[in-house]
Parts: sequence; C-alpha cells; structure tokens
Amino acid sequence: MKDGRRLFLEPSNPNSVDVFHKHGYRAIFGSDVIDWANYEKSQFGELRFYVDNFTKLIKLVQQDKLLLKDLLNPYFSETVKVFGDSSASKYPFNIPIYHDVNVIFGDKGSGKSEILKSLKEFYSRKLGDQVVYFEAGKEDEWFNEQTKNTDADYLLKNVNVTDDCSSEIKWIKTYKEITPTNLSDYKMYFSKSTNNKAFERMLIKDTPLTNAYDPKLKKYKQLMDEYNIISNFNNTVKTFESFNSLDDTEKNALSSIINKMTLNAFQLSSDEWIVQKTSYLFDDMIEHVIEFASEDISSPVMPTSTKFVEFFRNRLTLRENAIKLLDTMNSNKIEKVSKYIGSLSSKGSLSLWCTYRFFSQDFYDSLRDYEKKKCLKRTMTMTNLKSCLDDLKKIKDKFSESSIGDLLENTKTDFNEKSISSLNDFLLVVKNLRLDGNNYEPSKGEKSILALQCKINEGSASKKSVYLIDEPDLSLGNTYINDIIVPMFRSLGKQKKIIVITTHDGNIAIRTRPLNSILKLTNNNVYKTYTGNMFTDELINIDDNKDILSWKIESIKYLEGGKDAFDERSVVYE
Repeated sequence: MKDGRRLFLEPSNPNSVDVFHKHGYRAIFGSDVIDWANYEKSQFGELRFYVDNFTKLIKLVQQDKLLLKDLLNPYFSETVKVFGDSSASKYPFNIPIYHDVNVIFGDKGSGKSEILKSLKEFYSRKLGDQVVYFEAGKEDEWFNEQTKNTDADYLLKNVNVTDDCSSEIKWIKTYKEITPTNLSDYKMYFSKSTNNKAFERMLIKDTPLTNAYDPKLKKYKQLMDEYNIISNFNNTVKTFESFNSLDDTEKNALSSIINKMTLNAFQLSSDEWIVQKTSYLFDDMIEHVIEFASEDISSPVMPTSTKFVEFFRNRLTLRENAIKLLDTMNSNKIEKVSKYIGSLSSKGSLSLWCTYRFFSQDFYDSLRDYEKKKCLKRTMTMTNLKSCLDDLKKIKDKFSESSIGDLLENTKTDFNEKSISSLNDFLLVVKNLRLDGNNYEPSKGEKSILALQCKINEGSASKKSVYLIDEPDLSLGNTYINDIIVPMFRSLGKQKKIIVITTHDGNIAIRTRPLNSILKLTNNNVYKTYTGNMFTDELINIDDNKDILSWKIESIKYLEGGKDAFDERSVVYE
C-alpha cells in the first residue's frame, strides 16, 4: 500500500468492517445498495462532519489537525470565563464552548459542577430565560412539583361548570327565617282595636300587599342574560367573514336590527327591575306606615298577611339552593391528560393525568395517602368539607321540620368558619403519572430520567438555546442512558444548541460525539483544566499548551474505569 494508514475496500458485507476495526484499522463503509428498504435495516457508523470532497475525506481519516480545526470552527461559540468557586467568583479560568455537545469529566471534587454553575450565571445574564439547567439528585422535588396543585387547578372550567353557585352559598350563609303570623296577633287586634277616627280614616291600612317581589330576581336575571348575549353578538358579528361579505345596505340593515334588539332587551330588563323594586318598596311602606300609626295611637297593628306564603317560599328557596349545590357536586368526575412527561424505554410512555371531582367521602377514601394530602385546597380539610356537605343534605331532607332553625345555625357556622364561598372550595384535584393509561409510581432512577426528559422537552418546545446538565447519569441504568439520554443529547447537538454536560458515564461522554471535551484534574489542591476533543485525540492544558494528554487514554481512565477494566470487558464481550 502506498499509504499504510488507510485502505479503501468495497467489502461483500458489513461484517468485513468489524474485522478491520478489531485489528486496529480505521474503516469507512459505503454502499451502492439500491434496495433502500433493506439498507436502512443495517446499523452503520456516522460521520460527525460534513465532508464534500475526497481530499477532505483522506485528511479526516488521517486525523489532519488543520482540517479538524476548520471543521470545528463553525461550531465554536465563544470563550467563557468560569470559576473554581462560582458562589464567590473565585479562581477564574477560561474555557471554549461550542454549539454542540460539550462534556466535562475527570476527578471527583475537581470543580466540574462549579463550571456548570458559572455557565448558568453567565448565560442567564446574557440570554435571560434561554437557559435550561438540570441538576441530578432532585428527582423527588421534580415529582412533587409535577403532581402538586395550583390555584389554576381549582377553576370550575376544568369540570365544565359555569356557575360557581356563590349566590346560593351566600344566600344560605345569610339565611333569615320568616315567621308566620300568630293567631294571637289577630286576636289581640280585634279585642283591643281602637275606634280612633283618625286611624279609621287611613285608607292605606286597607291596601293589600302586592306580594310580587321575587328575592331571587329570576325574571330580571333571565332578561339581563338575553341582553348580554345580544350585546356580545353585536360586538363580534362584525368580525365575521360572512358579515364582511355583505354589501353596505345589508350590513346596515343587519346592524340596525341587532341594535334594536339590544335596546329592547335592555329596556325589558330595566322595566322588570323597576317592577321588582317598586313591589318591594310598596309592600315595605304599607307595613311600616300601619306599624308606625298603630304605635302612635297605642293601638294593636292588624297583621297585613299571614306570611305563610313568604315563610314557605323562603324554605323552598333554601331547599332549592341546597339541591342545586348537591346536584352540581354529584356530577361525574372528569379525567384528562395534562401533558406528556417522557418515555421509560421499553416500559412505555408516561403522561401526567388530572382528575377533577367534587368532594365525596367515597372518592376521597379511594385515594392514596400522598394524593389525599395534595387534592384539597390548602385552606381546606376533609373534615371541613364533609361537615358542610352533611349540612346541605340535612337541609334538603329536613327543610320543612321545625328543628331546621338549629340546623341552619350550625350550617351558617360551618360555612362561615371554613370560608366556603363557592363551589371551587368543594373541588378536589388529583394529579398522578400514568404508564400507558395505568397509574404508575416511578422509581428514583425513573424519576430522574423523566425529570431530565421533561426539562429538555419543555426547553425544546420553547426553543431554548442553552442546556446545562449536571450528572444526568446519576441513578440511571445503562439501558435508559443508551436508549433515551444519548439520542436526546445528539438530537440537540444536531440543532446546534449549546449543551454542557458533567458526567462519569462513557456512553454519554463518547456516544454523543462531543465536539468539546473538558477534563478536570486535581492533586494536592492543585487543579488543572484540559480542553480538546476525540477527533484530534488531544486534551491541552489551558495554562500550558505544551502539556498535552491523549483524549483516548484519559477517557478510558475516567469514563471506562481504566484500561484494564476496559480490556477485560472487551474480552468478556468477545
């Protein structure tokens, strides 16, 4: 061979390449297979750089330093000042950062994590919220953060309820009993009534009450709802494309009709409000005039009505309000996926599910202990809600009993002491992870892998540009690293993101094909930093460019457990 460092051969099958590799030769496999369906079933190595001519290919095989420098230059981002003690900004030194995977490895206690913290400070100042920072060992915090509830979870729109029943609850909390007129009041009037001529001339005392006032203003509210609907439609119809397709005459005619309907609806609601207010004020005036006149002449007041209708209507309204609350809370629970969390390799995919349900004892008892602690609003307890729910059931069943007075006092006390103001206070929210639809409690290692995936997925969705990952291999098995972590980092690298990883795992540090490797060494409180890459097989001391280490040797030492361990695994595998 003219050049003993390379041999180009078209082998009969891909296995020939393995033979060359096992004998220490570099081999590049090419194919002119036309059946692409079969071609893509094969697994091949991947060229890290774009090579557009044969001369560059030769130089790449020969690890030509100048060529590799040219190939790396487009990925170079900048030189960043970092610190051996990031919190105090002490012991500064500079490192290169690339728009690709940057791996930091080396001795324990040599300051790898301090570099990452320094970079977080630097990029946060420079790029704001473009930084994704992940620190291993905090998977439980992440899990609790995912499954905790916020105020936004307790919105009734989550259970498709539009009326929070706040008016019904307020009515119950401020309920006042109307007492029917005793027969003794009539008896007293007729036995002690005066012949006072002035009082007899007061014809107003014979004026009947209208009894037309509706405390719930049902008709007025209905008319106001109609007005709001028409008014809102009038504002939005002009944004419709179908409206804009009309000619001016048609637009004016339609607008005129809608405007007229709006005015009519407002007038009808106003008239109804006046009728209700007038009825209330008129009846109130009649009762008070007679009462004041009777007091002035020391004559008993003739009762204006038995008040039995008002008494019974008041009780019915109380029962209706309780039934409305109970019926709404008995609506079926709603479950829905909140967001995709990540993959657990062959086990399947995990998603966060939210279950919304109004309080019931059976549902609460079906929950796991940690779910019970999270499902209630922070101001509520299960005892609070159960007591209030029992009160509503008793009002529904015993509304006509004479003992309702004591029950109502207890109810008002319960609702006021617990600050119950709307249906939101009865809503339970349960969040849990589900693996292919079934509730699943991930292990510590699985939480770690999910936390990392979640961080990166969120970063990708919002197009973050910098990813700082501290020891992602902590607590993870090789299967997860190989199947999930490595492809994830390589994908970010291909998008020309800045990814900086501290690791002790060879799969991450080597299989991600990092353009930049940073080696941290320490001995007797002397710290050294080397930078380089696998393509030049060099790691150069940043303080002494004559101090050069082999990337291959150092990687085997720190990432593979040393050469003996590396060779032993090779023998075992073979």
